[in-house]
Amino acid sequence: MLYSKNGLVPDIEEVISVSRKHKYCPYFRSRSMYENADLILLPYNYIVDPSLRYKHNIQLKGNIVIFDEAHNLESVCEESTSVSFSTTQISACIRETKKVLELMINDEEEVRTQMDNTVVPIGTEIQETNEVKIEKNDVAYLLASLHQFEDAVDVCAKSGGKKVTGIDGKVYPGEHMIELLSKAGFRKDMREAVSQTIDKIGQYLTAKAQNETIGEFVEKGVYLQEFSSFISTIYAYKHASSQVLDSPACVVRKLHKKITDDSIVKYFQLYITKHSSVITLNYWCFSPSVAMWYLHSCGVRSVIVTSGTLSPLDSFINNLGISFPIALENQHAANVDQILCARIRSSQSGIDLCGTFHKRSSSAYVFGIGEVIVRACQIIPDGILVFFSSYVTMNTCLKFWK
Repeated sequence: MLYSKNGLVPDIEEVISVSRKHKYCPYFRSRSMYENADLILLPYNYIVDPSLRYKHNIQLKGNIVIFDEAHNLESVCEESTSVSFSTTQISACIRETKKVLELMINDEEEVRTQMDNTVVPIGTEIQETNEVKIEKNDVAYLLASLHQFEDAVDVCAKSGGKKVTGIDGKVYPGEHMIELLSKAGFRKDMREAVSQTIDKIGQYLTAKAQNETIGEFVEKGVYLQEFSSFISTIYAYKHASSQVLDSPACVVRKLHKKITDDSIVKYFQLYITKHSSVITLNYWCFSPSVAMWYLHSCGVRSVIVTSGTLSPLDSFINNLGISFPIALENQHAANVDQILCARIRSSQSGIDLCGTFHKRSSSAYVFGIGEVIVRACQIIPDGILVFFSSYVTMNTCLKFWK
């Protein structure tokens, strides 16, 4: 198998080398191996971000999820369920949708012209050049809803909200974001339909780009894809609550009770800012438990969280919002009376230990550091750890001392 090297796991440089040798793309090769892999290493956000899971079709049902070095898991969870969108992006979505509608109308006119000028018998089907099936009414509905959303955002920015001392903009309760989308026709039950329409638009533009130059659509509807990700993140709870959970019945009832419209949005705040004529909607999550509920609803078999710096553990578990029936907390952390933070200003021979850029490569400075380390080793019975500010500094010191 490609990437297998004497039964050992290759590092990224070895993967690139092997891929060049066999003329494989390492990215797509890794994607194909993902389906049958026993162990997959990836960043936190690919696991906890609902929109990324949907985009990359990451299936977690029945799998064991391990978060290693999870001291920043809480902040990653909050960021993954937070999202921003501006009126500039909304306007770009409107332009893209309008262009698609124009292209579709032109396609229809071309088909009519073909039929008017054809000599084939009546009833014979004309072969369409575009194979992507997309309903014009769906695109028209999307366009109308985007216009309504743009108007609703403009009205919202002018009224209501609460000013917060020290920051620009206004703050609204989280449910205000849901109200804005619902008024424009982007209800929670429309999430899948809107995403599918936007996906089809992307396929349609890709097919058109292969046959003709359409200039501004070189990115193939990129702003519409961003909008799809935007509403997918906001309505992620609707998708999560409909999943079948492979969990004990008591846990299932607890999760289903929590994952509801009213209970989820209370963990969010809508922060609206306006700079010049651009209005930005910031839908921010203030609880890591939301992302963890979504994750649990995917039907994961187990969630294992490890780190040496999760203390206090009870508070950390409570913030994540899901139960951990098994917890191990070792007594490895140093007590306060065991820690001393101090600065050594000079060595035994009086050398000034000022490690500025101009002095840290000097023989005197390196010699002074060596004196301090030797003296520390003579006093401390069980060994010491020495950390350098950079590899360059470490190599300079080691070369001098040797």
